[in-house]
Amino acid sequence: MITATILGSFEDTLAKVALLAAFIPIISGMSGNSGTQSLAVSVRNISNR
Repeated sequence: MITATILGSFEDTLAKVALLAAFIPIISGMSGNSGTQSLAVSVRNISNR
């Protein structure tokens, strides 16, 4: 729901520059990957204590 709200606020910009819409899944994937890596580092640090 939050993502839909954010994208809705940029709907006019996305309509003008449709190429930007192609990057949305890439950015979402990268943010998920960085979150997973952060979690792995945190769990590793906890297990090494």
